[in-house]
Amino acid sequence: DVRSFADVAATVPLLWPTRAMTSIGEDRPGSALIMLIGSLVVLVALLLWWQLSLDRVLTTAEPGSKKPSRGPASADRDRAAGADPLFGRVLGWLPRSAFGAVTARELRLTWRDPRRRINLISSILLPFILVGGFLTNGGLDHPGTVYLCAAVVLLAGGKAFNQLGIDGRAWSVHEAAGSDLRGDLDGKALAVGLVQVLEIVIVAVALAALSGGWGEVVPASLFALALSGPQLGIGNWCSVAAPIPVPPTTTNAWGTGSPGAGCLSGLLAMGGMAAMAVLAVPFVIAAVLVPGPVPRIGVAVIALPCAMALYRLLTRWAVAYAASKRPEILAKLTVRSA
Repeated sequence: DVRSFADVAATVPLLWPTRAMTSIGEDRPGSALIMLIGSLVVLVALLLWWQLSLDRVLTTAEPGSKKPSRGPASADRDRAAGADPLFGRVLGWLPRSAFGAVTARELRLTWRDPRRRINLISSILLPFILVGGFLTNGGLDHPGTVYLCAAVVLLAGGKAFNQLGIDGRAWSVHEAAGSDLRGDLDGKALAVGLVQVLEIVIVAVALAALSGGWGEVVPASLFALALSGPQLGIGNWCSVAAPIPVPPTTTNAWGTGSPGAGCLSGLLAMGGMAAMAVLAVPFVIAAVLVPGPVPRIGVAVIALPCAMALYRLLTRWAVAYAASKRPEILAKLTVRSA
């Protein structure tokens, strides 16, 4: 069923090693050798591109930013024209407050920070890897495959459940400025949620194109979006209850704060996903019992305000819990680089 798609995908350089393996199986060693040599050339080119891009991203100003104008009148004109280097034109709708600044920063760092970029790419690709498990049983032809877009929300736990840890020692700037923890958590959550909306839509449309389940795109996307509410609320609580600095060293981008902290991070993610599953059970049962995509849209619409209420409640608990523990939180995040 996916032969034509696989033939086209095989022309992508990143898949040449797999194509070389297939050529060996078809007794075409010459073609396999060409593919392997081409793969090595592409690998070297990507490594050079990564080195140059990483140096440029981390040491130069973002393209399009410019020096602030002199004088209040010029500054007002620049802001009115959308020339603010943090918000720009795309994020100009955000409020000019600590909440808006945190949201804008997190959205910009989503692509600029290699650690966040890895999580972003993996959360988009993994649902399609899960689709492979349905191929042997003909599951790809089932419209319900579109609901695998909810995996995007589940796979975002790494960043949602450790919102402060990704800042590490930089969190001391927030404390020194006397920031409002509620505004910081809301800003980080909004940034994660906006990125997830884009990921959910991309994955849902792609799965619908593969399975033919176009009628399920809207309810599946709405259900996944509703799942983001408790996910972000639980993530806020985990972020203040067990912040884990990432990374503590300059040699390991996937390191954790101390021995065993990686295990704790994994346990938090699994516990958070289990809590999300429990909260989602009533709406999953309702969606299964209700026939047709249109009634399921109605169930999803009811789930959205419930998800928002859960987010508010969980975030309020997180802020109350952290009110008297901010020095301890800062101490956990301020670790020496080894």
